[in-house]
Amino acid sequence: MQYGPAPRRLTIPRPVSPTLRFAWTLIGVWFTSHLISVHRPAAANDALFQPTPIAVVDPGTRVTDESEPVSWNRQILVASPKINSGDIDSLSGSIRDAATKCALTIMARVEKSTPQGQYELKQIGVGYSVEGPAGRIIISSDTASDLDVPLGFVARQVLKTNERQLADVSLIAHSPALAMFDAPSVMLRNGQHRKYLTRHLVYLDQATGEGGLVTWLLVPPSDDEHPMAIINQPIRVTKWNTHETRQIHVDADEFNFLGVPGALAFALEDLPPGIDVAWTKRAARLAGKKAFTEAELRELAAALREAMETK
Repeated sequence: MQYGPAPRRLTIPRPVSPTLRFAWTLIGVWFTSHLISVHRPAAANDALFQPTPIAVVDPGTRVTDESEPVSWNRQILVASPKINSGDIDSLSGSIRDAATKCALTIMARVEKSTPQGQYELKQIGVGYSVEGPAGRIIISSDTASDLDVPLGFVARQVLKTNERQLADVSLIAHSPALAMFDAPSVMLRNGQHRKYLTRHLVYLDQATGEGGLVTWLLVPPSDDEHPMAIINQPIRVTKWNTHETRQIHVDADEFNFLGVPGALAFALEDLPPGIDVAWTKRAARLAGKKAFTEAELRELAAALREAMETK
């Protein structure tokens, strides 16, 4: 289903405490105050950002959210999978354990150019992490044993498959205040497992060093000419340092006769947790573009700001 007009209002999907409501309001303030400040020389306004593969966080990296002199010092999202619905009984114990062993992890490197200067988003990266003897660390299928994280055969094969999929994650825009990347995903929609792209916009408050993550779903492109269609589902805004229990739906029809899961065997039930923001026509028109100039990126930022400010 493609984008259709939605009520112009800010909606919160579930009752929340006053503390969380206040924290999520701050996310909107950060976004509206700082994301629009993305700037480059006027001559660069019409130059397209060139998509590049996203950085993969080095195995052995400690998953942290501290202002310390390490390569990856901001934890954006840790998404730990949990088999939640569908044909759960069709899973063997080994497949269930393997599918939930490792957590997708998004991290950033944030620095200050001078002690009195603004924070800058230097790099964004992804990887898979587990809880190890020294806390949560990034691992790979080749280094898990060296890091004292034993993986069984099935879990190692699942992790290898996930690692190959990271090669399809494209960074499509990057500035000192934001990064935007697309990741292939399988989502549960209308009872079916379907392939989509999840667009992630990571933004940084350059005054405080804090930030948030904005996600939405796109239909994968069918040609090179037209923008991608938006799924009729609200924009989701998530604060940094979020630990998500990622609910997974199982489709037994997507397993082969040996019980090995195929590409559509597991599907995400939802985007990362946070607040829902209804689409505006302006934001929807821009959000499915395959590539952005500097001017278009600023216009998208302004459109998302407008959507968040709408009550």
